[in-house]
Amino acid sequence: FLPVTLLSELPQARERGFRLVGEVGGVMSEFGLMAVKTRRYIVLSKDFLAQAKLQRGDEVVFRFSPVDPNRVEVPMELEQALQTHRTADTIWKKLSAGKRREFANRVASAARETTRQKRVYQLIEELVESQP
Repeated sequence: FLPVTLLSELPQARERGFRLVGEVGGVMSEFGLMAVKTRRYIVLSKDFLAQAKLQRGDEVVFRFSPVDPNRVEVPMELEQALQTHRTADTIWKKLSAGKRREFANRVASAARETTRQKRVYQLIEELVESQP
């Protein structure tokens, strides 16, 4: 969990959707905070722990800085598809940053190029169908 002294220096950490970019165990990543009662925790996935060669409960040094809450890293394939589908792009721009991150991660998490392309196609279709 983040110490109270650190939280007092980062008042925005109490806001919903607050994100950090940083390094844990020599591995760079972006992290969200999970609120449990009055504490804020940084949640690390099993895959991240394996990559950083860490185990649950290990003490680590965490270097970080706050991330612009509206920043979304969009995979190139999705960016190109949005440029060619104006309706989908218009809807995309109206989504919250969190929802855009969710969709971008859906595409970026695919291991194979064919899966990435399939997810881009499905996402564009989903955006267009969501139009009222």
